[in-house]
Amino acid sequence: MYVDYRLLHLLPQGSCDATTLIITGGPVPPSFLAPNFLRVTSLAEIMAEGSVLLESRLRFSSHPTLSPTSPIPALFSNLITTPSPSSIHTICYTSGTTGNPKGCVITQRNITFMLQSLKVHLSFEINYGTVHFSYLPLSHVFERIVTEGMLGGGGEIRFMRWNPSSKVTSTYLLEDLKVARPTLFTAAPRVLEKIRSGLEGKVAAAGGMKSKLYNYGIKTKSAAYASSRS
Repeated sequence: MYVDYRLLHLLPQGSCDATTLIITGGPVPPSFLAPNFLRVTSLAEIMAEGSVLLESRLRFSSHPTLSPTSPIPALFSNLITTPSPSSIHTICYTSGTTGNPKGCVITQRNITFMLQSLKVHLSFEINYGTVHFSYLPLSHVFERIVTEGMLGGGGEIRFMRWNPSSKVTSTYLLEDLKVARPTLFTAAPRVLEKIRSGLEGKVAAAGGMKSKLYNYGIKTKSAAYASSRS
């Protein structure tokens, strides 16, 4: 279970057993008292253990070094299973707006189809020069698809800051958007409507030449898109 270290106190400890491993992104707070059988550790500690384990496995394998092009050591082969199209890729939790809360099973076929669709419908190739601005939570299946598409193409993902004291996820949206300067920005219509209404409100309040320039720019840009120009 991967849990933000600031949310450890919310864990329903009664539902955990001896097989549960809890990994937290930051340090485990001294105030958090876990049952003796429950292991709570940090991501840094897990990564350190993994490095030691990898080094020991490679030392006794036929491949002393592991590069992106070298074969996977035989000792790891039993840990790897090739997924089939019907294999579970992830289980996406839904809050139950249309009924009871449920875990929606997303298969490898679902994800592959969406990633192929992303490639078909984008007018450019996702590569090392592509920058995506991520502001939706990664539990959101739409954001996860885009993120996996970026990882698959080697693009860069820049994340919006999170405000733990606010229930509004878009607190820093426009501010961080200016810093991130993405080449790819995905949004639901509601987000674009909020940006547009906020912008038009400022323009209307400014009036005069600013308002005329804005309206002229929108009109010119719309005409360019209509005639298939950039």
